[in-house]
Amino acid sequence: MKRLADSLRALIDSYTASVGSMDIRDLVALLTLAALFFISHTTTAVVCVALVSVTSLLVTRVRRGPWIWLVTALFFAPGLLLNWHHQEDHTYLAVYWCLVLALAFGGRRPLAVLRSNGRVLIGLVFAFAVMWKIITPAFVDGSLFHYKLLFDYRFRDAVTQPIGRLSDVETQRNLESLGKLQAPTSCSSQAVMEYPQTVSWLAHGLTWATIVMELALALTFLLRYRWFHRFRNSVLCLFMLSTYTLVPVLGFGMLFASLGIAQTRRREKGARLAYLATALLISVWFYR
Repeated sequence: MKRLADSLRALIDSYTASVGSMDIRDLVALLTLAALFFISHTTTAVVCVALVSVTSLLVTRVRRGPWIWLVTALFFAPGLLLNWHHQEDHTYLAVYWCLVLALAFGGRRPLAVLRSNGRVLIGLVFAFAVMWKIITPAFVDGSLFHYKLLFDYRFRDAVTQPIGRLSDVETQRNLESLGKLQAPTSCSSQAVMEYPQTVSWLAHGLTWATIVMELALALTFLLRYRWFHRFRNSVLCLFMLSTYTLVPVLGFGMLFASLGIAQTRRREKGARLAYLATALLISVWFYR
């Protein structure tokens, strides 16, 4: 048993050393390609991303070159312009990031460009997210999380029933009430929901926990203070784990891992390993 434990420890140490010594450009490129897979919703897009991925994996010069990323951004851009009302928000972030990669790999200081743009993009994403939440009454008053906790099966199974003590009977009655409200022949303007007080506490707690965490991410990535810099990587990994294990949007998760690694400095090997481990965990959780 001790020999097996030593062998396993040696394997982990070897893997950690090899990953920690990988070029930041390669890590960023490969995670971005993984993110592109999860935002590709058509056969054409999947095939194109697969071709780009295989070529990039085989030829280092391709994934570190500007043209492959510029072409990829241009491939997704028409959909954002012509079909914008059906596009997911992380698709826009992916296109922005591909343009950043094209500019970075086409310049003389790619790591500096990746580092500064990765940090600012993360900060802006969360700054705008917090601003939207604060000016939206249905979010601030807890209505959104009330709905999610009662009717989104992911929240209901993982949070509302085990923690909020929502019973199966209450769940069924709530679903029936919602169905009657949404029926074409319905004359009602509201539905009466049944749930314990703990569900309301959870809804308000999740509302303000989300605002506080996203505000912390906006501040730690946008403000250039050493005290803030110390916490940015751990807070982003915590956000990714707490969010994408519950709502598995792998495109966003992989993008944040890519941007997070891009803004690390050479000596921050531990942070890069943490981002990779987080991306792996949310992927395993998604395919469990």
